[in-house]
Parts: sequence; C-alpha cells; structure tokens
Amino acid sequence: GVIQSPYYPLQYPANKDCYYTIRQQPGHVITLIFNDVDIEVHDDCAFDYIEVFDGPTQGYPSFGRNCGSTLPAPIESRTNQLFGAMLVWFHSDWGIDGRGFFMTWTVVIGGGIEPNPTNVPTIEPGACGSEQMVAAVYPIYFTSPGWPGLYPNNLNCVWIIEAAPNHRVAFKFIFLDIESINSCSFDYMKLFNGPTIASPLIGRFCGKQTPSNIVYSTSNYLTVQMVSDGSVGTQGFNASYQQACGGILIGDSGAVTSPNYPNDYPPNTFCQWEVFSTIGSNISLSFDQDFNIQNTDDMCSANTGDYIELLNGLYDDSPPLNPNNMDGNGRYCGSTTPPNLATLSNGMLIRFQSNDQVSGIGFRLTYSAQDGSCGSRLVLSDEFPMNTFTSPNYPNAYPMSIDCYWILTAPTNEAIQLDFKDFAIESHSQCEKDYVLVMEGHTGDGEILGKFCGTDQPSTTKSSGNEMTVRFRSDSSTQNRGFEAIYKIASCGGTLVGVGGTITSPNYPFNYPEAVSCQWVVRGPAYHFISFVFDDLDLDTTTSCGDYLAVRSYNFTGPIIATVCGRSAPDVIESETNEVYITFVSDAVNTSLGFSLTYTASEDACGAELTTPGGVLTSPNYPNVYDHARVCTWNIVVADSRSVTLTFNNFAVEDPHTNGYCYWDYVEVYNGINPNSPSIRGRMCGSNLPDPVQSSGNTMKVVFKTDASVGNGGFLATYDSFQDRVCGGRLSLNAGNLTSPNFPNNYENSMECVWIIENTNLHNSTILVSFEDFALEQHVTCDRDYLSFKAGSTYDSYPVANLCGQTIPEPVGVALQEIFVQFVSDSTTVDRGFFAKYQFTGCGGLVVGTTNGVITSPNYPAVYNNHDYCLWTIAVPEGRQINLRWTNFTIELHSSCRFDYLKLYNGPTTDSPLIDTYCGTNEPTEFQSGGNTVTILFQSDFSVTHGGWRMEWKEHATGCGNIIYHGMSGSFASPKYPDLYPPNSDCVWQIIVDPAFHVGINFDDFEIEQHDGCFFDYVALYDGAVDASTQIQRFCGTGDDVAVPGDSTYESPMQIMLVRFASDFSQQKKGFHANWQALCGQLLTKESGTIQSANLSGTIPEQSTVKLIMRPNKYFDTCLFRFLSFDVESGSKPSLCDYDAIKVYAGNSTAAHFLGMFCNNLPPIQPLSSEGSMLIAFETDALTVGYGFQASYESSDCGGFLTASSGLRNINAFTHSDVHNRRNCTWQIRVSPPQKIIELVFSSFDLETHGNCDFDYVKVYDGINTHARLIGTYCGTRTLPYILSSSNKLTIEYVTDDLFTGDGFTSSYRATTGPLEGCGGIVSAQSGVIQSVDLDNSGNYDANLNCLWIINGGLNTVVRLSFNYFHLENGSNFDVCNYDRIEIRDGSSDLDPLVMSVCGNSIPAPFTSSTNTLLVRFISDFSIEDIGFSANFTAVNQTCGGLYDATNDVHLLSSPSLNGLNAALNCRWTIDAGTDPSRFIQIVFDSFEIMTSSSSNGRCTKTYLQLRDYPLDGQSYYYCGSDLPPDFHSLGQIVQINLKSDLSTSGLGFTLRFKSTNCSKMLTQDYGQIFSPGWPDTYGKHLQCETRIDTKSGNPVQFFFNDLNLEN
Repeated sequence: GVIQSPYYPLQYPANKDCYYTIRQQPGHVITLIFNDVDIEVHDDCAFDYIEVFDGPTQGYPSFGRNCGSTLPAPIESRTNQLFGAMLVWFHSDWGIDGRGFFMTWTVVIGGGIEPNPTNVPTIEPGACGSEQMVAAVYPIYFTSPGWPGLYPNNLNCVWIIEAAPNHRVAFKFIFLDIESINSCSFDYMKLFNGPTIASPLIGRFCGKQTPSNIVYSTSNYLTVQMVSDGSVGTQGFNASYQQACGGILIGDSGAVTSPNYPNDYPPNTFCQWEVFSTIGSNISLSFDQDFNIQNTDDMCSANTGDYIELLNGLYDDSPPLNPNNMDGNGRYCGSTTPPNLATLSNGMLIRFQSNDQVSGIGFRLTYSAQDGSCGSRLVLSDEFPMNTFTSPNYPNAYPMSIDCYWILTAPTNEAIQLDFKDFAIESHSQCEKDYVLVMEGHTGDGEILGKFCGTDQPSTTKSSGNEMTVRFRSDSSTQNRGFEAIYKIASCGGTLVGVGGTITSPNYPFNYPEAVSCQWVVRGPAYHFISFVFDDLDLDTTTSCGDYLAVRSYNFTGPIIATVCGRSAPDVIESETNEVYITFVSDAVNTSLGFSLTYTASEDACGAELTTPGGVLTSPNYPNVYDHARVCTWNIVVADSRSVTLTFNNFAVEDPHTNGYCYWDYVEVYNGINPNSPSIRGRMCGSNLPDPVQSSGNTMKVVFKTDASVGNGGFLATYDSFQDRVCGGRLSLNAGNLTSPNFPNNYENSMECVWIIENTNLHNSTILVSFEDFALEQHVTCDRDYLSFKAGSTYDSYPVANLCGQTIPEPVGVALQEIFVQFVSDSTTVDRGFFAKYQFTGCGGLVVGTTNGVITSPNYPAVYNNHDYCLWTIAVPEGRQINLRWTNFTIELHSSCRFDYLKLYNGPTTDSPLIDTYCGTNEPTEFQSGGNTVTILFQSDFSVTHGGWRMEWKEHATGCGNIIYHGMSGSFASPKYPDLYPPNSDCVWQIIVDPAFHVGINFDDFEIEQHDGCFFDYVALYDGAVDASTQIQRFCGTGDDVAVPGDSTYESPMQIMLVRFASDFSQQKKGFHANWQALCGQLLTKESGTIQSANLSGTIPEQSTVKLIMRPNKYFDTCLFRFLSFDVESGSKPSLCDYDAIKVYAGNSTAAHFLGMFCNNLPPIQPLSSEGSMLIAFETDALTVGYGFQASYESSDCGGFLTASSGLRNINAFTHSDVHNRRNCTWQIRVSPPQKIIELVFSSFDLETHGNCDFDYVKVYDGINTHARLIGTYCGTRTLPYILSSSNKLTIEYVTDDLFTGDGFTSSYRATTGPLEGCGGIVSAQSGVIQSVDLDNSGNYDANLNCLWIINGGLNTVVRLSFNYFHLENGSNFDVCNYDRIEIRDGSSDLDPLVMSVCGNSIPAPFTSSTNTLLVRFISDFSIEDIGFSANFTAVNQTCGGLYDATNDVHLLSSPSLNGLNAALNCRWTIDAGTDPSRFIQIVFDSFEIMTSSSSNGRCTKTYLQLRDYPLDGQSYYYCGSDLPPDFHSLGQIVQINLKSDLSTSGLGFTLRFKSTNCSKMLTQDYGQIFSPGWPDTYGKHLQCETRIDTKSGNPVQFFFNDLNLEN
C-alpha cells in the first residue's frame, strides 16, 4: 500500500497530527520504504517529523524520528509475531513546511522465506487447499482432490503459494481435465497474481487442453482456486510450482543480480523484475565490472545465447532502454560492461534469459531514483477540484523512449474527468508507437478507458472510481509537441470525438437531478457535418422549458441550431460544421426520465486540407444540387516560395439579393488561412464566372456557405502554384529587412504577408525589430490595415504588438526563438506601408527548464553598453509562480525613466500587463508573478551607462500574497487554507481587470480572529493599487460576528483593488477563501482619462449593461464626455436605437436629466457634459455586435472665488450643445500679499468664432469684478500668450449662447512679482531706466519672473532703448533663448512684431521703435539666475509713420527720401478701415525705390518695406529694390506698413494710394495666393467675394488649394 502526507506533493498544512496504522495477521512482517521526504529540517527533528512505532500504538518501541530531505533506510517490523501492526505518526507545527512524504509498505506472510528454502512444508496428496505452500528452487507437485480419479462435487479449494521476497512463483500445468461448458461457468480453475482470491486474476481454466506456457506471478505470491458444481466431475489437474527469479522492487534504490551471482547462472532461466521508484522520478543504474553473459551475437539474439533486457517502463510494450535513448533493442550481453543508463520514468522492467548452453557469472546492477519530470501523483480535493498536467517539455517536442505515469486521485465517492486541451502525438493506426493510455485505478493494470495518438483531440474520459492512471509512452522515432491535459472532479458533460455515439442525461434511464447543468462538445471528423436523432425524450414540463437541451454550432457562443424541451422530439438536427456544443439544463422544480441522443457524422466531406501543388475543389454533390445549411472550408497550402491561383471553371450559386449582395449562398476566398486573413473579393454568388484569384502568400482559404432554402448546381474550381509568392517567408539570417509589398509605393488592398523570423542563437539573444518608415491606415483598434507581432511561430502564439497609423512605432522585441509577423490590409484605404529592420541582439532570451537562476545586465558587474536591448522571458510549469529579487541595481536616473530603464511585465511578452518601470538606484521590490511567466525588458540609450543590475529568481509553488492578478476572474485564499493560517502574516494581492470594468470580490469561507476594531487579524479591501488608497471594508471574526463579510459582492469602483491579509502573533484560525471577477462599468473620479467599452479590440459581449459614472472630486465641477471612436449596432429605424444603445444622463442615476441615446444611425452629439456627475449606460442585446466605443472624459469648474497664491492653479471650462449652452461663469481671483500680480496663461482655447466675439467669449478684467478695466475679449482659437493683471486681483468671465460651441478652454494662473516690486509697469516718460528685480538681495535676479514694461514716449515720438549691462542665463543650442530672456516688441501688445529675443552675456544693440510705444518683457524660469540687466530709454521725435483711417476715398501716402540718411529709419504707418467686418483695405503703389548694399542674395533682410495684416497672422510681405510691389488686399480691417533702413540705404522711397473696399478684387500678376477674408481666422458672415485673375500673358491659369474649410 501507500502512505502520504496531506496534499502531497503540495505543501503539507500546519499544526497537524496524522496517525497511519498498518494491521496484519500476527506473524506477518511489514516493510516500510520511504520514496520521498521533504519535511522541515532540525537537528533533533523537534518541529515537523515522522515517527514509526513497532506496534499499533505510541506505547510500543520507536524506530526514531525522521525529518529533512534525506531518505531514511527501509524499516522492517520486529515484534509482529505478537501484534501484526505498525504505527506511523506525522506531526507538523505552525511554522516552515515542505511537500511532505510518500512511502510504500509491503507484507511478508510468516516473516519471510529464504531465497533457497530447505525445510519446505509438504502437502498431503489430494488436499483441498493449503496456506503453507512454499516455492522451492525445484518443482513441487500437487493435484486436485481425488486425483487421479474424479474430483468431488461442490469444491472450493484455495492454495496460497509463497516464494522468497524479490522472487516470483512459476506455475506449470502437467495435466488438465475439468468440465468445460459455457466458457468455464460450472467447474474451473483460477490463478491470481497475489496472496488472495481478491488479487488480480491471471486466468480461468477448464476443458482438456493442457496449457503449455509457464505462468509467472509478478510478486512472490500466487493463489490457485478450484471450484466445482454439484454435477459432472472429471479427472481434475496435476501441476507443479517452484521459485523463479525476479519480482517487484519498490523503492528509490536497490540492487538486482542474476541467479547464483557471483557464481554461474543456471541454464534455461527466465527472470523478470519490475522496479518502481517515487512517482515523478527517473531511475539511473550502473553495472558492476564483472559483467559476463554468454552470447555469440552482438545484438544479443535469443537464438544465439543469453541476455539481459531493460525496458524504459513497466510493460511489455515499454520502449527499450538504450544509452542516451538512442536506437536499440535494450539487450546487453558479452563481457563488456554496459554503460550507465537512466530511464525517463519511475518504472523499469528487467528481464534475464538463459538457454541450455554455456553459462557465465551473470551480472549485478545497482539503481537509484533521480529527480525527473515524467509523471507524478496528482491529488484533487474540494478546495482544488481542477488542475492540469503536460507531457515532458510541452509545448516543445517530448523526449524519445519514455514511459511516464500520472496517478490521479479524487476524494472518496468522487470520480475523475480527464480532458485534453491540446494533443499532438505521433500518429499510428493502432497507436502502437507513441500513445497515451488511460486506465482505471492506480496500479497501472486497471480497465483501459482509452488509448490515444495522433493530433485529433481525444474524447472526455471518466473513471468509475476515485483513481485514474495516465500512461504516456514514446518510441525512438518521431516526436511531436505532446499534450496538455485538464483533470478535475467529474461532472456531467465532456468532449466526444468520433463518427458517432450516444449522449444521455444524468442517471438515464432514471430521473435526472434537479438544478443540473451539463455541457458536451461533440466533434466529428474534419469537414463533416453531424446529425442528431433522439432515441428518447422526456423532459419535465412543469415550467415552460425550465428543463431544456440547447444545440449550438462551434462552441458556447455559437449560433443556436435547436432548443428542445418537453416530450416532442424533432425528426433530426443537423449541424453546419463538424463541431457542436450541447447544453442540458434542469431547474429546481421537478425532474423526469431525461433523454438519449444519438449522433452520426456525415459520410461525405465538405471541405478539405489541400497541400498538393495543384488540385480541384467542388461543391458538395457537384454537379448535382448542393446541400442546404452547410459551411465548407478548403485550406490550401502550397510550397513556401509559391502563391496560390484559384480558377473557377463552372459557377452556379443562388442569385444575390436585389441590392446585389450575397446574403444567402455564397463563395468567399481569403488571402490566407488564418482567422483574420482578409477576404480578397468579398462574397461571390449568382451564375457569372468569377475571375481568377491569386494569394499574396503560399496559403488560401475558400469558404462555401449555404442557407436552408434555395440550392443550385454549385461550382468547380482548380488551383495551381505556378506563381512566386508576393511577400512573406522564413527569415533566419542574423539581420535583415521587412517591407510591405510595393514599398515605398502604396501596398494593395486585401493583402496578407506572413514572415517567421527564427533566431538561430539558442541562448542569450533577443529578436529585435525596429522601424525606419511606417504609414498604415489609422484605426483606433488597428483592425483594418495593421502589422501584427506574436511570440512564436504560429498565429495562435502570444500577442506582442498590433500596429497601425502614421507614427513610427517603438521597437518590438521577443525573447522566444521565433516571432510571427503578419501584415494585413483590408478592402478600402491603402498607404505607403512600412520599412523595418530585424536583428538578433547579444542578450536576453527564453529561460525555461529550471527552477531558479540569476539574470544580470550585460557585462555585469562592469557597466552595461549603450544601445542595449535585452528581453528575458522566464517560464515555469503551469500552476507555479516566479519570485524575483534584485541584489544590485544601478541604472541612469531620470524622473520618468526615459533614458535607460528596466520594465517588468506580468506575462510572456511586452504586451502583457506592465508592472512598473525602474531606473536610478532604487531597486525593484521583491515580486511574485501572478502566473507562470514573467518578462523583463532592459534598454539603454546612446549616452550615460552605469553598473547595471543583478536579479535572482526562483520557482514558487504557493505563497502569501505579493501577487498581481491580471484577468477577468480568479480566486485566492489565506496561507495554508483550509488549515490554520500562520502567525505574523502580511499578505497583499493586487487585482487588475480590463478597462471598462471594476473589481468585485466575495468570500465563500471566512474564519479570522475576532476583534471589535479588527486590529489584530483582518482582511482589508482598498479602492486602488496601494493600501494608502481609500479603504472599502475591513473584515474579521467568525460565524455571525458583525465584521464577517456576508454573501454580498464587495466592489471597487475602479479597475484595481488591493486586498491585504494580516495576522498577529496570537490566535490562528482557518482563514478565508475569496473569489474575484470583473464587473461591467466604473466610477470615474479622476480629472481626466480615457475609457472604452468591453472588448473594444474584439466585440462587445452579448446581453450586457455597462455603467460608467463620472463623479469629479468637486461637486460643482462640469463633466465633459467625448467619443473618440464609435461603433454601436443601428436601430430598426433611422430614429431609433432599440437594439444596442448608449444612454447618457446628467447625474448618477437613470432618474437624472436624460442627455441622449446614441447608436450608429443616431451618432452622438459632441461633446456631452453635465454638472456634478454623469451616467453613461451601454446596453447590448444578444444579437449583432460591434466594436463599441472609446471616449475621453474631463472635469472642469464653472466659476468661483479663488484665493490660492502659491503654485499653479487650473481653471478649465468646456462647452456643450444642450444643457450647457447659455453658460455664464465668473472666476474672481485675489492673491496675496497685495503687492503681487496675477499671471494667466491659456494652454488650450476653442470658442465659437465671431469678428466681435458677440456670441461665445472670455473676458478678462483687471480687477475683482466686471466693472474693472477690460484687459481683453477673446473667442475663436487665439489668445495672448500671457495675461498680466496690474494688481493682485483679476476677473474672468465666460459666456456661451444657445447655439454653436467649441471645446472650451484650459488655463492656469499664479501669483507673481509685479510693478509694485519693480517688475514691469506702464511707463509714460521721456526717459528713464528699467532693470531686473532682486527681491531676496542675492545679487542675482529672482526666479519665475514675468515682468512687462510698456514704455510710452509721448505724441509724435519714438522710443530708443539701450542696455547698460546684460547678464542672463544662456539659452540652449542654436542661439535659442528658451530659458531666461528679454523680448522686445515694436508696439504696445504681444500682437506687435517681435524684434528681439536675447539672453546670455553680450550687450544687445540699441533699438528704436517705429511708434511712440515699446513693449519689453523679462522672463526667468525656475532654475539658473544671473546678475541681470539695466537699460535706458529715451523718447525722440518721430520722423515718419503715423495712424491713418481708410475710407471709400483714395488717400495718398509717401515715405521720406532714403538718399543721404544720417540715421537708420524705423517707421510704421497703421491704416484702419474701422469695425465693419465687410470692409477691407486696398493698397496700390505708384513708385518704389528702396536700394541697399546689405541685401543677401536678393532677400530683403535689413532694409525693406513690410506690408502685413494686423493683428492677424494672415499676409506678411517684404519688398526692396526698384520693382513695383503688386497690389495689396487686406484680409482684415487693419494694415501695418513698416519701413526699415540702415545707413547704406538709398532711393526715393515709395508713394502709394489706399482706400476702403469690399472683398472682391482683380489680380494681374503671373502668380500669387488668394485667401478668404479673415484668414487664418474664421471669415465673416454675409460676404460675397469675387476674385478675377488676368495674367495678360495668354497662358492658362493653374489653381491649387492649400487649405479648405467651408461650412458643409
């Protein structure tokens, strides 16, 4: 038998005392063998231990205590002559644990027999049975009662034959004559492989044909039984028995010798030993050097001599055991000692055969168990009812010549269900090469439940008892990836694979249970449909279809074929495909007899896998009418370098709808065989012969679908592979390029290109793909044209990236040896495509096949390199986690880790959830993964390098928190649950669900130490990622205590929840078990963010309601909601959204004001807003689905009294077309101390445009209310870069009307130094000094200044400015002053020309304004300061320029002569047409002569005349020389004319005419530009402008639009 610790091989629980008593008959000897021990170690085994007693209680002698991981020697009872019992005691305390122990025990009757017994008991001739039969080394004979006469009637005789331990019993019939009627039903003999008639049956015998073969037991016992009835008697039997070499050896070490070793072995000897070690281990063995077995054949043939044969397993068909699992027959002979060998499982069969010729001394071998990965003992429980296991190396190729055993155990009175999730084993018609064998029980010889090979998924297998054995055997030839199996406590349902079978309800033909739910997957042969016929149907009808059977195509989300209830069965149910999903549900009311359902696969195929270079496709039944309701798929794969061309020779498919669309029957051809391969031409139907179709790669898929009505003659098509493939292929060079087809020209529609990049470096290397150019069709989910990367070699591999758009992506890396790259384009927009390069880096890679290790940055402990890109993926077996711990960490520091960094992902690729990004010297905290994979990315830039980092990792079976769960559902429990949790625990679990969801958690078991405040032991839930987040609830106690969680689900409003479990040093309880799941919707409390509907990257779920509530932190904030993408099923009518819909409410419930309901035919009005909160309800039905939506949200204020004086404070406002039109928001700002002023900056601005800002506007007042001086009125999209008050008070007024709106504005304000402290001001004086401010008397100017001086020199003057000294912070490169600087504008506002922006230490040149005002602004940032500046200003008389009004009359204007100038000129004439937005200014030059020797290549840089629209940024032209400038037509109502000259300037200057005019004009120059009025701002209303172009040259006029934005 077997004894094992609780939960073995998982960690045993704490505080346990387990007693195992083995009872036998007095006089029997019990031998206890330790196969595996892993118990907390201690010198005296004082904490956790095993203690064995030589009797039934602890009062008998002890064999001592055992702990640690060293296997104790076998223990044999000494006193069982009296007691016949042995006690095993296992004890654990509260602390450290391990996986426990596994041991086997055997019993020897009578205390054992010597290998060569001398005093063999005799048997009275003709005795009816005996328990004292000892097998000797020579034959002993016995007969049936009455021999040689007739045996008596009514016999039941039992003979028990015992051989020495590690030997067998050989039984031989000498004579047999027993009544033979009805297959040995009346009189018979039985042989049993063991000490009782309950042992396994070897055979049943009767008749007169004496068996010629010798029968061997596998153990040292064989039982013979003879039974006769009350009638005919015959002569009976005469037989012999004797001791045979061999036997069953259980243990992790031992030795085997040939008979008589080291003397010569006897002739004609056959020995067989079965060696068992601990499940999950391998066996290594070695031979002694005096090996000598006689044989004349090197292959050790049985015809030429003697041999020893070794098999890698316990069965006759186990693979031979050869060196390194190479080819061979597993036989060894001669005088050369065989090499050391090792099995790949925990079982080994040893056979020794000698003939009647020459003998040798034979052999001696020793064996021992080693850690292995082939087989194990797997235990299910109520707490862990399901798990998985895989073949060795899965999903990579399994080893050759292995024989693995998994023993599955479920709780008593339960059965086991086995399903294969993935299956790929070498195929053979009889599964005689590689196979999986599933058997009842744990002995490996139980009833066979199934034998499987090939690549078809096996059917569900269920045991009848609570034990199951799974054997996996491979030979020495072909390998495959193996299997992944799911085992669980059995329930109704399962997977059924084959051409036919029967499904019945539970307990059929008796009543099925109440409240049951069963699911079957029925899978027929590929490309065949399935028919279902009811043999019996009797479902309860108490409620309307409360009990029912639902049949779906494909899977549980597939379309429903039929729903059946009651007692009336349909004639037949037929599927469209070869896979059907069946659900049986009963309610909790009444039950009935149930059903019996027979299924049969069709004889004819509908579709195929085609791999030849060419071939033929036809519709089913062609040329006759094709079948109804079929989906036929042909997957065509040709040589890797070729493409597929499909040609239709005959085509007759049901005609399309009147709108031309093929709704009913159709053929569709796809450019590839992947699920996302694009359709090349869409659906084809009717009778017109389609044109040939060619793929871009070496694959093509053809789908033929028919409905349930009209049929036709179908089609005949042929395919060939004469053409080369257009794109794709396998790439394995160390570096290379990837480009889209036709690059750099546009790619075509409906393309698919697949590349497999194979990294030939097996270790320390990453596949890296970087992009030089990228331009694909933009889409929010990238499912139109895109480039997809997956870690692996197939479409089903782990996703890494899905790319589209116009921005060059970040590099893509993969740690695995292959990467699957797929480019897909749809049937619409095309673009330039992409150009990418790939390479194999010298670091990173896949880490697998070990339980721990160390990973470091390149060159560690020396500095890492520049441009490193290293990606490691660590993978351990399913069900395990990974612990990471950094022992050193030094990476270049940056506040956001932009330069060098390490990123940690909770999964197998960089598409997995990002845990965090690290740099600097703060090493990452110790981390435990949520699954069995984790990915580490290390990247460095081109500059600074550091010492790098070192990380240790190890596999972890169970843990106490520190786990981050990413997903949609799961469960977790307190440490050691359901046993007592340990003291002083502090466990944290972080749960993150997908966007558009929040976290819900419920407890199905809870027992924690009680305290009124839950301060000692507790479970706490937090609304966020850390325990500093808002606490949702804290629990403790047991039973009905107040703080015990109820049946409710506790929810975090966000997509993250943190769960913390803490215990102190005192009481411990059972703990808790919790379940979590993702729930639709979220509560949004941040100021801004992005949200999306469920499954935006796929489709929205069926029949769901997602509720998103925006609730800003301030109740009076305004919520703004804007859709970024939108795809929601249209309603039944243009004015309805009665299927799927988004409903928006101006509050936090559906009782609030209704803002609207939206779907594809009623798209949302942009944007939506409400005060206080907003509810977005997304409702979907069970039918058509779409992508859903993605949206951004923001919150803003509407007015208030603001007094914050330090730091930046935000003021935001948004507009909306419904309830938030007609807004009037006023912000009153007062800062302190009173000598400060206010700086206001708009970061975004978008209001309805109007020439006078009469509709929507922002007004800023230089005081505490709207009666103060108006600084400015703003609308459209333009404001001043800075607005400064003159005091510590400022008012902002925001008004919208009831019509059009923009996006609103975002702004910030701060208190800053002002004129009262010497920083800026309005200066009206003939002369003076301005200088930088040093309030803290540091000798340098202050930080964060914005000083604005407006200098007014008086009427008919200009202002001359010169610097006395100048010391400012230097700017960045390229002479750009982007830190501290002085800006000088030729005028009085920021709209006037910027003539100077200076910094550094060089004194700027003097400047003279063109008018009587000059603006000087001094700006300093937060960092470096310097001495500052001092400047003098002086007002001098104006020599040119002035302000003029434009009317309908013509006015003349001229400049001074430029000949003989004594000083440089800087003149400005301003012409104003008034406030009428329909009037503009026309300027016509009569003469022009502005000459200079300082012109650069004909460009007017120092001496020029400038004409510009003011204050717009519309037109600005510079002229010099003697050519007459063209006519100038303004875009607004003001024009500035600026004349600038130096001392080298000469000429007569200019004369011109100007007047006010409308927007129509005549242009006569050969080329030019035309603008709409007001450009680039919005044009006015009620305009009619006509522009006539007459080039006079007689040539045609070419006209190109650079921009166009007119009302639709």
